[in-house]
Amino acid sequence: MAKAFASKAIYGKTVKVDSTDTDRYGRTIGIVWYDEPAQSLNEALLKAGLAWHYTRYDQNVAWAKLELAARTAQVGLWADKQPVAPWEWR
Repeated sequence: MAKAFASKAIYGKTVKVDSTDTDRYGRTIGIVWYDEPAQSLNEALLKAGLAWHYTRYDQNVAWAKLELAARTAQVGLWADKQPVAPWEWR
């Protein structure tokens, strides 16, 4: 679901990635911007309930609020009665 959402949001558009860190596997961690005016794909995924805000590594209060709003509205993965965080099943 998240992959289809992201593909639809950015297909055919120029995106910009603001790198914020690198994980232990060497992968870039960052904020993905698209459209004019710039929109954050990270925030769009959180609003749609298609992403987890991993507070262990990120303390962004605004993003925590977006996840909480999606949880409260029971949209996306929050429609599941017992969603499992990706760091718990990997």
